[in-house]
Order: sequence, then structure tokens, then C-alpha cells
Amino acid sequence: MKQYIYFVAFWCLISLTVCPLKSQGKDVQQLIKQLEDESRVVRVNAAEALGQLANPVAVPALVRTLGDPDRIVSGTAALALSRIGKPAVRALRVVLEDENGSIRRWAAYALALGLIGDDSTVMALVEALDDTNGNVSHEVAGALAKIGKPAIPALIEVLNDGTLNARVRSAKALGLIRDPVAIGALIQALHDEGEEVLSHENSAAIKAATFALIEIGKPAVPGLVEALYNENDAVRHSAAHILKQIGFPARRAVLELAQAVKNNPQAFESRTEIQQLIQYFTSAQGQYDHARGLYGGQQYDQAKPILQRLVAESPNEIVSLFKYEEPYDTRFKVAPAALDMLGKIHLKEQNIPAAMNVFQSMIELGDTFFLGPNGGESLYGGPSEAEGILSQLIILMNKDELRDMIGNQEFSITPDYATAIELIHLLIKKYDGIVKVCSEFCPKYEEVAAVNLIFALEKMNSTLETWEREVRKIQTLTKNTALSAHLLLILGKKNAEHSDMAHAIEIYEEVIARYPDSYRLDEVAGFRVYALEAFEQKLHIYQTQKRTAEKLKQVRSQMRDHYQRIRQMLKGGEGYEMIKDRFEKQKTENGIIRQEPF
Repeated sequence: MKQYIYFVAFWCLISLTVCPLKSQGKDVQQLIKQLEDESRVVRVNAAEALGQLANPVAVPALVRTLGDPDRIVSGTAALALSRIGKPAVRALRVVLEDENGSIRRWAAYALALGLIGDDSTVMALVEALDDTNGNVSHEVAGALAKIGKPAIPALIEVLNDGTLNARVRSAKALGLIRDPVAIGALIQALHDEGEEVLSHENSAAIKAATFALIEIGKPAVPGLVEALYNENDAVRHSAAHILKQIGFPARRAVLELAQAVKNNPQAFESRTEIQQLIQYFTSAQGQYDHARGLYGGQQYDQAKPILQRLVAESPNEIVSLFKYEEPYDTRFKVAPAALDMLGKIHLKEQNIPAAMNVFQSMIELGDTFFLGPNGGESLYGGPSEAEGILSQLIILMNKDELRDMIGNQEFSITPDYATAIELIHLLIKKYDGIVKVCSEFCPKYEEVAAVNLIFALEKMNSTLETWEREVRKIQTLTKNTALSAHLLLILGKKNAEHSDMAHAIEIYEEVIARYPDSYRLDEVAGFRVYALEAFEQKLHIYQTQKRTAEKLKQVRSQMRDHYQRIRQMLKGGEGYEMIKDRFEKQKTENGIIRQEPF
């Protein structure tokens, strides 16, 4: 439904811009006639203009237009009726019973958008909660939620005595309103006396009531704790589940419950839900889940003390992101993951010293593995030291990611590239060859470090001597030949940019000699054969220098031979067609003549 509303608004804006109306001076009756025009643009513009004029005379025609087969037109008519307001209410209540489901849905939307909450409107919408058309009943529930408090008594009545569909929709509406007045009725809705509570029919209503209580949150905690003593097994189970989902706001009540259990354990022997709930809330896993949920919901002030307590009291406790171990083994120590979130919270507070201290604590943990707060949706993490270094690099170099971490606030620090480069060396030295944990296209740590090194050298406007020293340093630290070749190509390009063509050619010849078979094939980097790129750069320099035809022919011949050798090496493999395409391109651009076709 939302996409239609946005589309309507967008279309209205475009149509009014492209085809400006002189509607204010037109007769309302003429606009009403235009609602039946063959042109969609004319009908949309007419409905929009009638909404702006807000003349009650147009209500019957606009109500009829709710049935227009074009959703843009019918949606614009609904917007117009909402602008007209109370004069349109009676007609909209009537069409809530129209046989056309689309008309009923748009009528509910118009009533909701106009926030028309008189008693008769509420009752008409409540009756429509039982609409067999799911889209209509969903829209009706949204309308009642927008009306808010005036709708609560009628919604509670439906929750107690309505049909299954009406109970589900009323519970969802109450959850969206989030008024504590509904707590008792929602807890009662967790079971139906005299019926099988967990039957297929009732489970939908129970789920809706569960959603609503979670949405209400902390005010529902006392009633839910009381529900833990209910004789109905399903009610106790649901109450425990909801308290877990509410999380940190329920912690104090659960700890008080734990004290009661400690004082009188015999009285709680049969209350397994209570025992399991206490165990969950007092465990590192429970606290970590709560903190992760608060962090994901941007409730950083509430997440911070939990994370600090975890780091201080339970650093070596094992937690996990998922309830299952396949396909990932997600178990890890809580300290590095908690520190990671805590450091990012300090960044959002723009407390750089505190953030750096936290990330330094991560570095000191060494290669303790962890996963970040978002889990399967955006999996990241890895060795604590490596991730701590990366976070410090973002701060030390004042990279764009720093703005992302603090929510695009205006903030900057003085970069310290020298310290950053030292950390880059450490990262490659200790984590060369280890793949960073992420959702897709995951690089190795030495590759991430190299990206940061290039960033630092560029920002420092480094001399050729500095570029040379740093690239050679990385060569000695990494076993990643593709990375070494890549960095040498960058070094060669830098020398060429500074007109040191002789040294640039020496570097390209080094790539050809040392890394003749090194290539990269992945979704991010695409297909690269570094020696061939070196040949291309060397040939380009020779052409720029207008070397002799014999010299150019020699380089082209060497390049052709290398293409053929790489082709044979990749034959039947994934890169075969790509190297073929690359050769065709070079033949056109650099005049390479092939002796034999592929």
C-alpha cells in the first residue's frame, strides 16, 4: 500500500509541474466532469485540484472516483477526500460497505489520512476490521491506529468478542497505538478460554497480541510477569517470550523474580518458564542479545551500560548470534563484540579518546574471534585485534566511514597518517592471508590494509621515495602475489605521472619478470592479469616516447606471446573468455596482430 501512496504523491508533483493547472479559477463542476476524462493526467489533475479547493460539492464524484481502475487516479481522489475532511465522512463510511474491495480500501485510507476520529467513523472502521479482503482490513487497522486513543475502547471490544480476522487486526492496531490501557485485554488475548489455544485458528490472534505487547514494551512488564503464574501453559510461554523480546526494560522485574525464586525455590519448581527466563536474563547471552537489539534500534544510551557490564564482568563468556550452528559456527567470546559496539557508540557521541581506548582494548585481545551486532543481515567481524586496528585507521585518517559511524554529523579530527601506516604494517604482518568476515565479496586483511595505505599516501602527497619505500615494505610482509603486483603497478603509474619514465619501465619489467602468472578474478576486482597490464603500460610509454617501430614491434610480440601463454593456462577455466575479450580490445587499441585465432 505504501508504494502506491508514494507513487501517487510523486505523480501529483510531476503532473502539476509538467502540466500546471489553472484550477483555482475553474468551476468545480468542470473539474468534476474531468474526473471522467479519458486521459489519466487530466483525471489526476482534476482530483488534485478538487482536493486543493476542498469544496464539499465534489465529494460524491470523488467517492465514485475511488473505483477508478487506475490506482494513481483513485489514490489521488482518496487524498482529495482526506483534505476535504469532515464533509466527506458520511459518504466514506457508506462506501466502507461497497462491494468493490479497492473502493473500501481507499475509503479507509482517506479516513485515516484525514485523522477523522468521531465515534461514528470509528464504529464504521471497527465493523470493517472483519472485511474478508485482507488489503481492506489491513488498511482499516492502519486507519484506526492513526486515529489513536478514540479508537481504543472499540478495538478492545473487538479483541474480546470479534471474529478471528477482526481480533488479529484489532490487536495489531492496538500495538501501533502503544497505549498501556490495552495491556490487560492484550494479555487476555494470549489465550481463549475453552478453546485449544495453540490451534491453527487461534495462533494468528496470539501472534498479533504478542506483537502488540512487544510494541507497548516496558508498561506491559508487570502484567506479563503476573501472566507467568497463569495456569495456561501457552499464556506462560507467550509471556516469557514477550519479556525476552522487550529485553532490557524488563530486566529489573526479572531480577526481582529471581530473588523470589532464590528465597523460595520449592514454590517455583514447576514453573519452568520462570526459571528459563531468569537464566536467560542473567546470562551473558541474554544481556548481549538485549544490548545488540538496543544498538540496532539506535538506543545507544541504554545499550552502553549493558556492554560496559559485559566487558567488566563476563569478558570470556561464550555467546552466539544464531540459535543454530550451521551453516556458520557463530559462537564467540562476548568481550570483543561488546567492545566493538561500545567503541562505535563512543564515536556517535564524538568522544574520540574513549573510542580509541576501546579499540585499543580490542587490539590487546589479539586474535579472539567475534561477529558484529547485525548478524546474518550484514555479517562482519573477525579477529578482535584486526578489527580494532581497522577502526583506529578510520579515526586516524579521518576517513569517510567516520561520518557514517557518527551519523553524518559535522565532525572532523586532525589525521595522523604516520601512526596509521604503522598500524597498517602490523595488520599485514599478523593477518596476511586471513579473509575478513563479511556478507559478500569479502577481502583479505592485507588487501584492506593496502587500500588504507594508498589512501594515506595520497592524502599525505607523498614523495616517490615514500611510495617506493612503503610498497617495498608491503612486498616483504605479504605472501599475496596479486597484491604485490597490484601495488607495483600503482608505483609504476606514480613514477610515470612524475615523468620518471625510466624507473616506471623498470617497475613494469619487474612485474612481468616476478609475477608473470599472477591474476585476480572476482566480483569486485573483475579479471586482471598483472603482467599483461605491465606490458600495456610499458607499450603506452614507448608509444608516448615515439620509440622506433622495431622496439614497438618487439613489445607487441612479447605481449602477444604472454597473452597466448595465459590463455593456455586458463583454458577451460572461468577467466578464459575474459582474457579473450581483453586480447581483442588490445588488438584494436595497440595494434597487436595475432598469428593464430583463439
